[in-house]
Amino acid sequence: GDASNDPDTVRWLFDQAPKAVGYGIRCGARLVGLDLDRKETGDGVATLNRLAREHGFDIPQTVTICTPSGGFHLWLTVPDGVIVPPSVGRLGDGVDIRGTGSYLIGPGSTGRGGEYTFHPKLGYVEPQPVPEQLLKLMLPPPPVVRPQRRYTSTPDAAGRTLDGLVNVVLNAPQGERNSKPSSVMVIDFGV
Repeated sequence: GDASNDPDTVRWLFDQAPKAVGYGIRCGARLVGLDLDRKETGDGVATLNRLAREHGFDIPQTVTICTPSGGFHLWLTVPDGVIVPPSVGRLGDGVDIRGTGSYLIGPGSTGRGGEYTFHPKLGYVEPQPVPEQLLKLMLPPPPVVRPQRRYTSTPDAAGRTLDGLVNVVLNAPQGERNSKPSSVMVIDFGV
């Protein structure tokens, strides 16, 4: 894999790149991140605070990494088995979700604009669970179930014959669509 939590492997990786200026922490399993940008395109901190007010949750005091551009990365945990896909903008302007398969830049890393550091007032704290209301917002909406397309009849004789064939198929119980009387050819379209 491209990531490891084995201390010996991590030491070996750092030994292989002694001039590396940064490292990434893979999200997934239980860790997700919120990347709160503070740029002209949107203020992620303001967006998250607004969501908290509107949806009635508190933003936990969790691992908070200050980014060189003036933003923050919040590290949060999700329940076992929950997959949060990465997203840009699902939560609003200036908030990106670093979900399963994405990466957060680790503290101590140096980018073009400076260093990624722990928030000075918090230091290191354990990553906290994402509030339930926020988790619901982070997940994509459930798939839309579209009603099955229904056949519409045509008035001519050929149409009436086709109506009859289609109705035989539509009204046959699942698994019996191909066992109708031999005088009618039944084509199972998987309806």
